[in-house]
Amino acid sequence: MLNERQSINIFIVLCWVMSAGIVMAIFLLSISTVFFVILGFFMCGNKVIIPRFNFNKWWDNIKNEIYYWPLLAIFAISFIDSMFSLTNYGVHNIQIKLPMLALAIGFANLPSLDKKQSNLLILGLVLIPFFINIFIVSEFIFNYNERILDIKEGRSMYSPHHHIRHAMHTVCTFGLGLYYLLVNERTKIWWLILSISIFEFIFIHIFAVRTGMIGLYITIAIFLIFLFQKIKSTKIRILIGIGTLSVIAILPMVIPSLNMKIQYMVYDWKQFKLTSGGTYSDSNRLTSQKIGIELIKEKPMIGHRTGNIRNKVKEAYVKYPHRKEMLPHNQYIYWIASFGIPIGVIVIGCYFMTLFFSFQQKSFLLISHIMFMTISMLVECHMESAISIAVFLFFYCISLKIELT
Repeated sequence: MLNERQSINIFIVLCWVMSAGIVMAIFLLSISTVFFVILGFFMCGNKVIIPRFNFNKWWDNIKNEIYYWPLLAIFAISFIDSMFSLTNYGVHNIQIKLPMLALAIGFANLPSLDKKQSNLLILGLVLIPFFINIFIVSEFIFNYNERILDIKEGRSMYSPHHHIRHAMHTVCTFGLGLYYLLVNERTKIWWLILSISIFEFIFIHIFAVRTGMIGLYITIAIFLIFLFQKIKSTKIRILIGIGTLSVIAILPMVIPSLNMKIQYMVYDWKQFKLTSGGTYSDSNRLTSQKIGIELIKEKPMIGHRTGNIRNKVKEAYVKYPHRKEMLPHNQYIYWIASFGIPIGVIVIGCYFMTLFFSFQQKSFLLISHIMFMTISMLVECHMESAISIAVFLFFYCISLKIELT
């Protein structure tokens, strides 16, 4: 029989394993998700109910955790919609949404953490991407000419699994590091996390895709708001603000890769306007959004159904043979094209409930994480990828356990 301390230790280790799995190995992600659910089934907050499972206690705990209900509602709507179109993609859509169900139900019953346990969890989550990013920097140095050419031509940098998911993961752990700096005293660990945060700040500017940079600046902006609330001196606030803006203004001048990304973005936009963007990433994204809007106009009220949307997109791309075929890279457009306007608005409303909860609780981690996801979903369809769902759910649930327990 597990006691409370053992359960919390298992929970922390599982968090570290899942974090590594997100950016390195999908099987680690799958294994940790399964064990989260198992641990959650036999926990009710801090009450261990092994070996006898008590369904009533478990269900009561789920009902009381209102922060997870919007996510469960999105899963339920997606599941029911997929049932109306049992195509291969409809079944696949159910599979990739499973982390939304598993993590929400699992975390809702997992134990609360005290400050010491939260700090240990954060330290491990900050160190994992740090070591991975050190490896990426080494790979860049050994293949310098090739990687500079990749940046010039708008290609993604090397990453162990997927460059966008890796950037999302790095930004989310960067936010955890800032939270640690915000709420803890200056110890050796505090200075270590500050050093890692500075490294990650520079790393994201050089190596991460623009999704990562957007998330970085959102996180920093929200961090400054919370920091200014702690600092009483107006002069210090002004100095920090001026210093931050100065660093942001200078970075494009001193980091060549950042300047190249900006130049590429401008170039790609011009090519798209001329309908000659080829397979450049921005042109493809804008074309996919254009197709999504066309699909909404075809069936504005009932949508095309989740299981049929991929085939409809494929048919629409006949008019754009020079573009790379992809789902509408705007999550909100995708939802409305799939579900229709009435149900699509409900799904979007469920998602924005998480943002409402974060502002209601004045939670730095929740606000920064959900604001990042909310804005990045204007150019990505994160909820149509199992790993992206895992990134969103994992750090959402972690934030709840750290700040609201």
